[in-house]
Amino acid sequence: MKFPLLILLFFSSLSHSQTATLEELQEKRQELKHNIIILQDSLTSISEKINEFPIQDVSQPVGAYGTEGAALRKEPDKKGEVILTLNKKTTVQVVDLFRGYYLVCIAGNCGYVHKSYIRKNKTK
Repeated sequence: MKFPLLILLFFSSLSHSQTATLEELQEKRQELKHNIIILQDSLTSISEKINEFPIQDVSQPVGAYGTEGAALRKEPDKKGEVILTLNKKTTVQVVDLFRGYYLVCIAGNCGYVHKSYIRKNKTK
């Protein structure tokens, strides 16, 4: 009679420990989900900050856009002849960097735009 009682107690304690383990796992899952959300927000924030840095590597053409009113000039100088004025978020290809000006191409027109008027396309 004692043996079946011991078996019953053993299995009931196992089911109780499994329930506790299940609850712990559910809590851990919620904690991990919360941490994932925080990390995703951090990653988004870091990506936005990276996109604010000027373009450094121009060994390959870089996709970017010019801010409204930026002047595309024939020479890398503020006195250089203006070829055209950029509209808001005009897509450009950055080809080179020279004395603070990016050499960019826009729809077949190439010229220089001061680096403060160029922003990298956002990356994820």
